Amino acid sequence: MCGLAGFAGEGSVLQLGRMAASLHRRGPDDEGFFTTRNVGFAFRRLSVIDLETGHQPVANEDGTIHAMLNGEIYNFKELRSELQVGGHRFKTGSDSEVMSMPTSIGAMNAFQNSTACSPLRCGIRSGTA
Repeated sequence: MCGLAGFAGEGSVLQLGRMAASLHRRGPDDEGFFTTRNVGFAFRRLSVIDLETGHQPVANEDGTIHAMLNGEIYNFKELRSELQVGGHRFKTGSDSEVMSMPTSIGAMNAFQNSTACSPLRCGIRSGTA
């Protein structure tokens, strides 16, 4: 169980911090933030997969797409292998990193073909919001 919060439009880092604090019981192991002009993500993590490097929100390899995920992608190793064949590089062993990749190559099939428990993905391409 993790906690996700955010804003689109008006918002502040202070508000994101308050939102994340209110979700502490859902994700006591870690917290992460991403902000850009008109969008902010806050994430509270209950560590299950990739305990060491599974910090979220997670970015694709060139930092242009940021995503966060609540749930578990059961077939993430297969999806990861497919994306690696397509030239993508991964920094973590986390299932959520797989979800930051598909839109960077315009191939939503990785997300559509995922088998997941409670899939919820939020993503933003840097410089578009």
